[in-house]
Amino acid sequence: MCPSKNDQIFISYSEADEGFKIRLVDILGKNGFKNVWDYKAKIRGGEYVWGRISEAIKESEYFIAILSTSYVASKATRDELERAYYKKTAEGGITIIPVLCGRCDIPPLVEHISHIDFVKNGLREGYKELLASLGRHLEEKTLRQEIPGVLIRAYFDKILTSLEIKRELQINIYHDKEIDQKFLYWDVEAARRWGNLCASPAYELHHISKQILFRHMLDIYNRIAEDSGRKAFDFVNLGVGSGEKDKYILAILTEKAAPSVVRYYPIDLSFPMLQETTKYLGGLLEQNIEVNCVVGDILKLHRYNSILRESNNPKLVAFLGGSLGNFREDDILNEIHKFMDPNDYLILGVECTVGRGDDQLAEEYIGEELKDLVFGPLEQYVDTTEASKARDTFHCEVKQHGNVPNSKTIFMRCRFRGSPITLAFSTKYDKASLMQYLVDRRFSILQHFSGANDQCAKIVLKKA
Repeated sequence: MCPSKNDQIFISYSEADEGFKIRLVDILGKNGFKNVWDYKAKIRGGEYVWGRISEAIKESEYFIAILSTSYVASKATRDELERAYYKKTAEGGITIIPVLCGRCDIPPLVEHISHIDFVKNGLREGYKELLASLGRHLEEKTLRQEIPGVLIRAYFDKILTSLEIKRELQINIYHDKEIDQKFLYWDVEAARRWGNLCASPAYELHHISKQILFRHMLDIYNRIAEDSGRKAFDFVNLGVGSGEKDKYILAILTEKAAPSVVRYYPIDLSFPMLQETTKYLGGLLEQNIEVNCVVGDILKLHRYNSILRESNNPKLVAFLGGSLGNFREDDILNEIHKFMDPNDYLILGVECTVGRGDDQLAEEYIGEELKDLVFGPLEQYVDTTEASKARDTFHCEVKQHGNVPNSKTIFMRCRFRGSPITLAFSTKYDKASLMQYLVDRRFSILQHFSGANDQCAKIVLKKA
């Protein structure tokens, strides 16, 4: 997410910290935050200083306070901080970010706001944390602007910058020779490629899975309502996909819960995926829904307990991606089990082997839209000619893998500069073995549904 020219940052600092301020402004500029206001650069001779400062704070999106003993002792900086705090509490529209460049007493006005500690963490980590903080606020601002009039909150566990992603991807390519799955969905282009794949008739499994959910979701709701004696459920989706399934589930939950509010918690490592899903829901969000987007890792659900436990409604948790974490089934299900309360419910969407041979399983992964998805990270961050050569070597390998007995994993691979790379993978399950595996993982099975050809299934679970 790039800042716009209207995203003005007001720098509040003491004269004694001029050197730190200069380095900070340089780092901000190199990372796209060029609209920085500080009085030395902006105020000309003869101007009313406090009037210009007050006006600049009012026009700013961000207020960075460079805290030190000199800052705390200065009346001028205290006045600036008070003006920013007044705008934040009385008018809104400004984010205060305290930055600690020297040991000092934290001003009472910002004691409750987490500060970025350059003294403890050093310059490198301090700048990294500051840029991540600005990035989080930009993302949330964008999300709110996309759907005006709807109650939306956003929580950010980790924001990866494009430079971090590029560096990590290149390490994967040139050293580990295996690409982390998160790169397939991370940025705006990846979200677009994923949308194209979901819309393609060639991605048959996606459409079969969607049809099963649409056909049986009302039955699922009735079953969990009967089991729990409740009619209002909050919806937690672990990985948002295209948003189509979320929309259908929410339509039923809001209709049945009315007039109660349904809290919706979409969780995904990719902010653009969350953004596209929220836009796709459109007018549905004007009903009795409160949206709480979480940019984070589903393998770290415990981090979000304080966010997701704020309601008295039972939770309906959905994990509908088709594969249970691709080799991380134990970790994923253990994390979900710890996260769920006894009165919560879980819908798993899985894809099954149903006696198909390796060649049949591999044939499902040769479409051009899928190649666009898995080669997107290569084509974006490495030499175009090399990426094109690698695309010509694309092939699938099928192996027994993962924690679930009798499951098969399709590995999507290519050769890059003569070395093998795993681009993506997808696991299919033997349904009977999977059912026993879920029981062994301390879940009880309420009901399950399959399509006509048994390629896809939906399984409704409770915590045993």
